Amino acid sequence: MPKNNEFLDKLPPETRIEHRPNDKNSPETEILDLLKAAFGGGDGPPLPVNQRWLMRSPDKFLGHAAVQRRWFVVNNKYFEGWLLGGVCIDPDLQGKGLASILIKKVLSDLADQELEFAILCCDKEQLENYYKNLGFTKISDSALYLEDGKLERVDGDRTLAISFRKYFDVEALRTEHFPFGFDFCWGRD
Repeated sequence: MPKNNEFLDKLPPETRIEHRPNDKNSPETEILDLLKAAFGGGDGPPLPVNQRWLMRSPDKFLGHAAVQRRWFVVNNKYFEGWLLGGVCIDPDLQGKGLASILIKKVLSDLADQELEFAILCCDKEQLENYYKNLGFTKISDSALYLEDGKLERVDGDRTLAISFRKYFDVEALRTEHFPFGFDFCWGRD
């Protein structure tokens, strides 16, 4: 777990990472454009988050990551942690190490906060190995998605976790299908 920010020295000149501890005044249009370029997808505002990190050069957004503070019920126990998502780099700049720098900055900032762990899900084996190299541990081979307390779907999204405290073992989060519940709804009456 990186505790210092030496990795920031590897950023290209004039590139910076802005940490936004709340989601107020975030540039929605630019964030959506970057997310669409990286992931494809539809319209609508970015999902609500507690914190964002925006990698940018003077003239454009280069990368994005965000976290939501969430409760997870795993093996009949409650755990509060960060759900890391929306991690992306402009497709024209991928493969240059920028994502690693961004994620290390996110993890460094989160390690200084009160929650013990962060989780993320990924749908590709190459991403699983990438996140393992950054210190994450796989805790599930699939994800269980709930909405309004009802099962929406189970899919092959691998779930990985990282601990920010020596005393917290992410093995406590290991389960067959990691339960992702959603406390918010879009487009519902």
